[in-house]
Amino acid sequence: MLVEALRGSIRVLYHVLDGRPFEHARDTATVRGFVFEPDAEAERTVAFVHGLGDASTTWLRQVRGLRQDARLVLVDLPPFGRSKLADGYALGPDEHARLLAPIVAEHAVGPTTVVGQSMGGWVTQWLLHERPDLADAALLVAPAGTRLEGSYDAVGLMTPHDAEGARRYLEAVWHEVPLAAPAVLDHMLERMHDPVVRGFLAETEHRHTVPEEALAAIDVPTLALWGSDDGLLDGRTPAYLARQWGGPFERTYLARAGHMIHQERPQAVEAAVRRMMRVAEQV
Repeated sequence: MLVEALRGSIRVLYHVLDGRPFEHARDTATVRGFVFEPDAEAERTVAFVHGLGDASTTWLRQVRGLRQDARLVLVDLPPFGRSKLADGYALGPDEHARLLAPIVAEHAVGPTTVVGQSMGGWVTQWLLHERPDLADAALLVAPAGTRLEGSYDAVGLMTPHDAEGARRYLEAVWHEVPLAAPAVLDHMLERMHDPVVRGFLAETEHRHTVPEEALAAIDVPTLALWGSDDGLLDGRTPAYLARQWGGPFERTYLARAGHMIHQERPQAVEAAVRRMMRVAEQV
């Protein structure tokens, strides 16, 4: 099984070697990412936004499955992946959205769908609120950012202090913990205690939550995916967003999936992206 997993990773990597890198320098950060073009001239765009402590490489399975469907824009939110954050700065999801907006505007062609996972889903909500002109449809994959009573009990899980805490975190995030996960516990502990990550988590109950009146003003058609075994975030989130959203909002719950839906159920996520691409073309 491990050998097959490694072969699958190699096949995924092969499909992303020809991405075109880009760089956008701002006062607060240098934002980097990749653009992947289909063989034929692109007529539509999908922009992907990753979660906290992750990087654009989290979407490699989607790149393999969707690269002939549209121009794919993958962004590393600073300071993660290849992007850099200026010394002394800490960015909330609203500020990340303002960094993301000109990148989407520059690289998008035709109807545009924005896909965000976890923190990336939170950033996407801010983007749709502040720059609704940039997206024709959106897909929120296990989105964070909803302020409900008890929603942020997950903060303790996300900052484990020992291997046992890290194990509990992994079990909360995954329906089935990957075979390789225990081998990277030390790296995960170091990453989740990074000052930027801790600072971001400290803000989760404060000014960065998207206000209800802002959600009510969003008219971009949106689909939310939620894993039935997501033990990290509040399972009431999709229903809350559906009540508050100003425009069309649908929700789908996926069995055999935790918080990392795009990695555990990649084909389901690809199908959802294609569905929202069709919606974007009709807007």
